[in-house]
Formats: sequence, C-alpha cells, structure tokens
Amino acid sequence: QRQMCIRDRWKIYSATKKSNGAPVSLFVLEKSSFGKVNKHMQEEIFNSVRKEVKTLTKLRHPSILQISEPLGEDAKMMVFATEPVEGSLKHLVDTPSKRNSIPSETELKAQVLELIDAVTFIHTNAHMLHLAISPENVYLTPGGKLKVAGFFFSSTIESEEASVAPNVDFSASQFCPHLDFSAPEVVKENLASSASDCFSLGCLLYHLMRVANGQKDLYFLDAGDTCSKLKYIDIIKGLTSSYISKKVSDFKSDAVELVKQLLAVKPEERLALDDARNCSWFNDPRIKALDYLNHLDIKEDHNKLQFFNGLANVLNEFDTKVTQRRILPALASQLPKYKLASVVLPLIASILSKEETCSREEFYEKVWPFMEEMCKGKEISAHSLFIIICNTDVWLRLVDMKDFQSTLLVLYQRALGCGVERIQESVVKEIPSLAKKLDYATLKTNLLPKVVNLALNTPINRLKIKCLQSVSSISSLLDPKLVKGGIVPALEKLAKSSGDGELCMTIVRTIEGLSEVFSYQELANCVIPLLLSISVKGEFSKTQFAEVMKLVKELIDSIDTSRSKVWYHISF
Repeated sequence: QRQMCIRDRWKIYSATKKSNGAPVSLFVLEKSSFGKVNKHMQEEIFNSVRKEVKTLTKLRHPSILQISEPLGEDAKMMVFATEPVEGSLKHLVDTPSKRNSIPSETELKAQVLELIDAVTFIHTNAHMLHLAISPENVYLTPGGKLKVAGFFFSSTIESEEASVAPNVDFSASQFCPHLDFSAPEVVKENLASSASDCFSLGCLLYHLMRVANGQKDLYFLDAGDTCSKLKYIDIIKGLTSSYISKKVSDFKSDAVELVKQLLAVKPEERLALDDARNCSWFNDPRIKALDYLNHLDIKEDHNKLQFFNGLANVLNEFDTKVTQRRILPALASQLPKYKLASVVLPLIASILSKEETCSREEFYEKVWPFMEEMCKGKEISAHSLFIIICNTDVWLRLVDMKDFQSTLLVLYQRALGCGVERIQESVVKEIPSLAKKLDYATLKTNLLPKVVNLALNTPINRLKIKCLQSVSSISSLLDPKLVKGGIVPALEKLAKSSGDGELCMTIVRTIEGLSEVFSYQELANCVIPLLLSISVKGEFSKTQFAEVMKLVKELIDSIDTSRSKVWYHISF
C-alpha cells in the first residue's frame, strides 16, 4: 500500500487562555480527515500525534515549539495548545496573503541559526534524531522566530559518539516523512545519524533561500510525490557534487559553501552543526547582534551593558521588519531591570521615533507591559527619567492618554521636584506638548502648580525663566480664575525676589501674554502697578526698559478705551 504524509492536516486557530488571557495557538486535527484510511493506519497516525505532543512537552528550548496545554482528545478530534504561531513554513509559502512573513536575508540568517541551535539541542541534550525537518514541521511565530516541531518520526540516539539511531525503516509504516527533505541514507539504507538531520537542514535552507529570493524552484530534491520512495531514489541517483553545485550556483558565495557542505551525499562528508554555525555566511555584525539578543536570558548584566552600547552603532543598519519583530521586543524585555533601563531606553526611543516601525497596537503588545513595569517600580534612575522626558513626543503618540496620565505623568511630576536642573528643565520644555494632549483638569491640578512652584523655589534664574516661558506659551489655554489666583501672585513674588534683568523681562512678557484676561479695573489696580514696580527694580538695558514702558502705555490706552465705551453707553 502507498504511504502517505500527515502534513497539511492540522488546522491552527488563534485563542487565549481562560486562566490569564495569554495568547496561544490551538492545533486541531479532525479525525474525519482520515476517514478514507483503514482503521489500523488511522490508529498509527493518531499514535504518532500523541508521540509528537508528548515529545514537545518534554523538550524545553527557545527554538522548539512550546506546549501551553496538553493534548485533549475525543472521538472527533485531537487538540493541543502551543505558544502563538502564524503557521507552518509550508502554509506561509503557499498562502499569498502571508507572503509578508517571508524573511529578508538578515532575518533568514538569524532564523537558520535558531534552527541550528534547536537541532543541536535535539542531538546533544535530548539524545534524539528528528528525521523529519521540513517546512510543514517548522513554525513561524508573530515575532519572526522559527520553532521546530513534528517529532512524529524522531528516534533515540543509540551511540552518542557516532550519534547513530537504531532501525529507522519507515517502509513498515503506513506513512512517512516528507521525502524531499530526507537524507539519502535514511530512505535507501534505513540508516540515520546526526548527519541525516544536517542534510534535511540543508534542504530546508535551500528552500528558504529560494522563497526569500522569490524563485520558483523551491525544492532541492523535487521528487514531485513527497511520499514515493521509488521517485526519490531516481532523484538520488543523479545527486553528484556537480549537480549540487549547479543547483546552488545563483546563491551568494558564502551561502553556496554552507548549503553544498550540508547537502553532501555521503553523511561523513557533511558539515557538522558546530562548524555550520561558524561559517562565513553568518560572519556579519548584524547577525551576531541578533544571535546575542536571542540569548539575552543567559547573559550577565555587565556583558549586556557593553553589548547595548555597541548595538547603538549598528541599529540603523537593520531593516524595519527585523527591528520591529526581533530587536524591539528584546530591548523592551530589559526595561524593568534598573541597571539596564537607561541603556536600552535610548535605543527603544530611537526605534519608535520612526512611525513606520511600530503602530500603537504593536507598541502595546511588545513594549508597554515592560515600560509600565519599569515606571511603576520602586525606583528609576535619573538618566532613565531624563530619557523618558526627552522623548515625550514618542509617548504622546503611542501611549493611550489614560495610561499616560496614570503611569507616565507621575514621573513628570516627580521630575519637576527632583532638584536636578537638567531633568527639571527637560520637563518644563515639554509643557506646551503636554498641555495640548492632557485634559485641562489634569493640567491645571497636577502639572501647572508644580511648574509655578519650581519657578518660585529654584535658585537658578535660568530655570525660573524657562518655567515662565512655558506658562506663557500655553496662556491661551488658561482660564481667568487660574491666571488671577495662581499665576499673577507667583509673578508678584518673583518680581519682589530679584531684579535680574532677564528674569524681570520674562515676567513682563508673561504678563503681556496674559493681559487679555484682565478687566480694566484689574489692570489699573494690579497689573500696571506691578509693571511699574518691575520697571523701577529691574536691571534693564535701555531697550528692555523701553519695551516695559511701551507695554504699560498700551495697557493704559486699553483702560482709556474701555472707560470711553462706558461713558458712551451712559450718554445714551
């Protein structure tokens, strides 16, 4: 009886766990899809699925598909849940709407390194051979990472020294792996070793490179019938060094050598995984950076600091997709760490400053949970605080205003009272931008009083001036009650405390910006006397003094105009 493949029978659905709302992918196998198969073959298939889930449950590696919920089964279907995936590589290649998931060359290199690490772990730590590495058994996550699954045909390694498995004869089975990705010795001689998985990895790399380049010849071994042993053997007969060289001739030179050595016909001539990892194709600072980010969890903080400082020099060399899917989430995960936050924040802000890199939805998924944890933590460094404030425009664009006011605004308030001039000045500089986005009640109650208080209490005239300039810039937003009850008394105190020419001139210009809210009585009784007092006390230049007196005269003229209107109406 002709053998069959189990591939393409899974249906994958996006779901969330009831317990914590975490996203997962549901793998569903409908037993009715094998209705035309005899019961013995059906049971063999279902047992292989049980083996697959059991194996995945035992294996823990960043590049092996992680089980979230164990296998559930009834008479109609088999279901289990995993970490979120977009689908298998086979599904993504065959689905036109998913073509945007096809990686760039940089990301492809990072993905191949992940596969090498996964297969190395399977051989060295799990003491197994996979024997079915193919597009249908490798899954892509939303973050662009590859995850190995499909352990239907895996076999335990018999000899650790030679990494050889016992009998791998699939001819007695009712179904088989995808032969276009199987090593010659496995199909022809029923022999398997770690080198057999290396061959499959070479076939997969060939496939991925063809897909990435938009080419049609996607399979190195294209038997046409993925389960026909006879057709496979016909293909293998012509598998020579010259044939391999011809098939990969249009690849880049360093990639050619890697693929050729993985696809060597004789197992003993194939490139070992450790050597593959060190080949020249991966000798790229960007790839080394992505590889480091993949292993952040095992790195010491002092090493991370050195790495992040260096990453700043190559950050702009990554394409948008790699930056968004790989770099940004890795950096964000370090935000809650006090020592690292101040180093990764500038990198994150630099990435987010390019609007095409990250939507609000993506920001909330990849960055905000970590940023919120950092902001609400027990302590945050002065440098981190400074960086947050200097990138206010980024947060105002991406953070929902409710979250901004409950999480970030607290930091701005704290910064105004921190006593560090550079940080205080950075907040004051952002007041106009904040005033446009915050609701007025929050601006009036939580932020503006602290700015006024800073102007009154700081001993630094330059900072006093910056505070007044920020208030003046939003004068059109302020209600008369706040101006008369909060701003003007503060201006009077400042005028009495110093005769510095620049400070007094800033007070005068602030009054000028606010003058429209005063009645002519208030101008006469309060504002003009204050200006006259400043004109006498202030250490002005001739030009500055003339500007003050000009304003006084304009205000007197406005009183004259107002009073004249009153008399005009009385006369009628």
